[in-house]
Formats: sequence, C-alpha cells, structure tokens
Amino acid sequence: MKENISKNIIFTLFVTVVTTFLSFLINRYLLFNLGDKELGLFRLLSQLVFYLSLLDLGISTSATVAYYKPLIKKDYNEISKIYHTIDIFYRKVSIITLVLGVLAIPFLFYLVEFKSYLLLSIYWMIFVCNAVITFLLNKYIILYLADQKVFFIKSVTGIALIIEKAVQIILIIKFQSFLFFLCASFISNIIKFVFFKKRMDKHYDIRKNNKDYDDKIRSDASQMFFHKLSHIIQYNTDNILIAKFISLAAVASYSSYMMLTSLVITVVSIFHSVVDPIVGQLISIQSNKKNYELWIIFAKFSFWISGFVSLGFYYFATPFIINWLDNKMVLEQIIVILILVNLFFDLIKWPTELIKYKYAYYKDIYNPIIEVFINLAVSISLVGVYGIAGVVVGTVIVNVIFNMIIKPIIIFKYCLKIPVIKYIEKISFMIFEMFIIIGISHFVFSYFFSDNDNFADSWGKLILLVVAFFCYLYKRIFIGYIIN
Repeated sequence: MKENISKNIIFTLFVTVVTTFLSFLINRYLLFNLGDKELGLFRLLSQLVFYLSLLDLGISTSATVAYYKPLIKKDYNEISKIYHTIDIFYRKVSIITLVLGVLAIPFLFYLVEFKSYLLLSIYWMIFVCNAVITFLLNKYIILYLADQKVFFIKSVTGIALIIEKAVQIILIIKFQSFLFFLCASFISNIIKFVFFKKRMDKHYDIRKNNKDYDDKIRSDASQMFFHKLSHIIQYNTDNILIAKFISLAAVASYSSYMMLTSLVITVVSIFHSVVDPIVGQLISIQSNKKNYELWIIFAKFSFWISGFVSLGFYYFATPFIINWLDNKMVLEQIIVILILVNLFFDLIKWPTELIKYKYAYYKDIYNPIIEVFINLAVSISLVGVYGIAGVVVGTVIVNVIFNMIIKPIIIFKYCLKIPVIKYIEKISFMIFEMFIIIGISHFVFSYFFSDNDNFADSWGKLILLVVAFFCYLYKRIFIGYIIN
C-alpha cells in the first residue's frame, strides 16, 4: 500500500506541476494576446459554470460512500444497483443543465458588458456543454475512486488535461481566437470518455438489466446538496460580485492571485485525493477511537502545512504576479493578506470534512444556509466601500465561524462521539505548534532568500523547500499509521 500511495502522489505531483505551468502560460497569453477583458471573462465564466455543478446534489459523495462495502465484498448486484442509480440521475441532470444554461444567458447580459452578446452566448454554451459531458463521466469516476483506482483516474485525467492545455496555448498564439481556445476544452473530456468506457467494459461486471434504484443514495444526496451549495457560493461568488460592482479587469487581477492559492491547494490535495478512498474504507470498519486518532494525525499535518505555505504565499505571491503578468495586475497588500487567511482555512478544514463525509453525516443542513447568508450579506454590504477586500472579508468571517468552531464540534459530537473538550485541547496545542512552524519558516525564508536573489532562484528554492517539508511530513506522520 505504501508503494501505491507513493506512486500516486509522485505521478499526481508531476501532472499538477505540468498542468499548472500550462495554466499560467494560458493566462499570460490570454492577457497579452487578447487582453485583460477576455482573461477576466474566462475566469468569470469558469466560476459561473460551477453553479451548474449544484445539480449534482451531492450524489457523488453519497454514492462513493455507498460503494465501499459492496466493492470490498465484490457484491456486483449491489454495485450494479448503485451504478444504475448514478447513471439515471446524471442523464436527467445533463438535460436540466442544458436547459438552465440557455435560461441563464439573459443573466449574463445583465452581469457583463461585452462587445457581442451573440459571442458571449456562444462562449457560455461551450462551458455549459462541457459541464454536461463532465456529469455523464461522473458515473465512471465515482466507481473508480471508490474502488481505489486512483492512479488510473489521475493518469487519464492528467494526460488528457495536459494535451488540452497545450492545444489551447497553440491556438491562442497562432489564431488569437478566444472561440477556438474555448472549443479546445472538449479535448480532455473526449479522451476521458474513451478510456473510462473501455475500462468499465473490461473490468466490471455491471448487470445491464438491473433496474433497481438506491433510495438511500438519493436521500443522503439531498442533504448533501445544501453543503455543496454553501461551498460553491462561498468560493464562486467573488468574481461575480467583482464583475458586477467593479470591473472585468479587477476580476482578472483577483483571479490571478486565486490561481496561486488554487495551485497551493492542489499540491496539498494531491495527498488528499490519493488517501481519501483508503481512509473511507478504514473509517467504515474502524472504531470511533481509531478514527479520532486518525483525525488528530490529519489535523496536525494540515496545521503544519498551512502555517508553512501561507507564510510562503505572503512573501512570494505579489513578486510572482509581477514577473508572470504585469504590475497592473497587483492587488493591495491587505487584499493579499485576506486571501492568505482564506488559504489557511482551506488547508486546515480537510480533516474535519473528511471525517464528516466519510461518516455520511449530512443532517446539519441549516449550517450551509447560514454560511451562504452571512457570506453574501457581508460581501455585498462591504464591496461598495472596500472593493475587493470587502468581498473577501465575507469568506474570512464564514471560515472562522464554521471551519474552526461549528463543523469540528459537529463531527466530535455526532460522528466520533468524543467530548468536545478534547477538540479544544488538541486544537489549542496544534495552533501553538503552528506558530512555532511559522516562526521557523520566517527564519528560513529570511535566511535563504536574500534581496540579491533573482526571481527564478527564489521560487526554485521555495518549491524545493515546500516539497521537502511536505515529503518529510508525509513519511513521518502518515505512512506508519496507514500501514498499521
């Protein structure tokens, strides 16, 4: 198991580095070949299409949990039942997605001032069609991930994405056409469909005539919907508010910084994506006490990583933006700090959410509703006065209240059934440890990165430090526990 985890992490890290590099090139060529409005529009439409993923209703999470035991027992009758439940659901969702995508076009005209509303409609429908294809592919991905075929998923999706982005760069440079650039986004979905379908036919004995429907998946998914809604609104309304109340150029600047946070989260989540299926099966057979110990290990890891990389983001985000794009894309320091705070919370919340969803606890539907209300109310009320900073503050407040206080209390009380005082004790010690890590990190950054270093040297050193630190924690904290 150790070799499989290590192989998956190394390969996923390689794919992440390559795709991230290509993504940075895409943003750069979009900015300099087409302009900041097209870059801002691309980032805005990318976020808007996430709202269509609400139609998933959380079934991907609930179905993954439902697959664990049948896959262990190789019960293909139950596996077929779950598979057909997912297949029927996503077929219906695909049709609804297309309809809603068309109905959303007038909203785009209200939100964005663009030179051609016909072109804007075409651009948007390309995003919608890709969302439809993604929904249809989910039935394969859910099964493969639950069956711990992580390397296969990462190989196909990673290579397909690399090919897609490389073609997009060529099209931007050669034709300078935003339309051609967007059309190339179908490439990765086509490649994934071919390989996923082939593996399904070869390795899984899915009963073709199975018409049973798993009502429990639908019930869990309906509760999960509210949590999904909260996540999407919390992380995908910023660009909408900025576009409406400020400008598309401001969206381009803000989204450029968010690409860096996304890179950090993606690198850290490489481990998450590889370990999640293993942890899901462990949680389903372990006692609450063992799962509590697992939470402690994950939480400690997350706090250490969060303190280290957040400080690195503070030092290097703006210099990177200047060298990558231009001085005009730089945000004020207070906005960078607020983005950094949200990055920190994004990294430390993983252990809590992991335990919560693997226990299939979705009953707290009132929490995400309150999260949405607080986030939107604060952001809308402050954006007119403080601009981008006011928008980000709404997310910071929600993160403090829910990811540090309410959600951990829920999983300790209702999932792990451990006294909440244990959470307070552990989290207090972890915060203390984190500040030590931040202090050491500050010393390291100050010592290794001098004013005489050029930009490339500084970032090269930073990447090496982050990778070395992550690998140390991975080997020191996780491997022993998972093997045992």
